[in-house]
Amino acid sequence: MLRSLCTYLVLAFSSVSLFSQAPVLSNMENTAVSYSEGDGAVSVTSSLTIVEPNGDNITAATVLLDALTYDDTEDQLSYTAQYGISGTFDNVTGRLVLTGDATALQYQTVLRSVTYTNTDGVNPSPFT
Repeated sequence: MLRSLCTYLVLAFSSVSLFSQAPVLSNMENTAVSYSEGDGAVSVTSSLTIVEPNGDNITAATVLLDALTYDDTEDQLSYTAQYGISGTFDNVTGRLVLTGDATALQYQTVLRSVTYTNTDGVNPSPFT
């Protein structure tokens, strides 16, 4: 059974003023991640880029699974901890929150390490 997965990304910044420009996210895949039962972990994005025009650090990022297709009994997000960025996955909401004061390039690396896994290898929820 093939399943599509939609994710959303939110960033928080360490210093934003009236004259600051927000970081720019680009090059993220514009199609849903396809997942078939038994696939194991699949990358959420491998091409995301983050540009912080003011040179400010980022303090947090959130990756959300689509609430319409999220199944809290089997859907998970994981990441590789690095650069002082740590995170927690809330299986009730389908939200992975990453925190830590780091550069845009460091957050880009950590966000590219985020993977999706469906723990029900026999019969994932039939959303497409």
